[in-house]
Amino acid sequence: MTDADRDPDADAPRHDALVVAEYVGLRSEIIKLIELQSQLVSLAVVTVGAVLGVAVQTRSSGLAFVYPVPALILGITWLNHAHAISRCALYLSQDFEPHRGGGALGWEGFVRRNPLRFGMLGYWGVRSVFMGSSLVALVVGWSLIREHTLLIIAGVISTLISLGTVALFLLWRESSPRKLLAEESTKTAVPGE
Repeated sequence: MTDADRDPDADAPRHDALVVAEYVGLRSEIIKLIELQSQLVSLAVVTVGAVLGVAVQTRSSGLAFVYPVPALILGITWLNHAHAISRCALYLSQDFEPHRGGGALGWEGFVRRNPLRFGMLGYWGVRSVFMGSSLVALVVGWSLIREHTLLIIAGVISTLISLGTVALFLLWRESSPRKLLAEESTKTAVPGE
């Protein structure tokens, strides 16, 4: 039996199962990445509380100056997950949902067309955990500092790391649903209209 002799409708259930499996797999990946992001935020909050609590009790500016390093590492990891989520969601909304599932799939497209009313508060609120805690650690560190050259050098390095964290979150952002929706509408617009 050749490929030309086979009934094309016989492969339809297998194809539908593959479509569903891909969709479920990508949605599961998004959910897992969101869970990991939540754990990173919790870890950052617990870490800043523990480090700054001990730093204030022991009056150790050096300990407070250490915190921006884990804040930067946790922040980079969180951003990496955010970009992976955005990539999966973009694929689902632009390439997957419109062409597969016979119109039965559409959550990501719906989310992109109907963003949360105050979604930017959440967008920046979560990011501020990494930036804000790093800056708070700086304030605590500089307020506890004694005239010691090594501590001043540590404070300057810590300040540069904190500023790097802020710059990273301001510059390395995934596209927002509103921006993507605007880009999609300009791609589908007919030239000359």
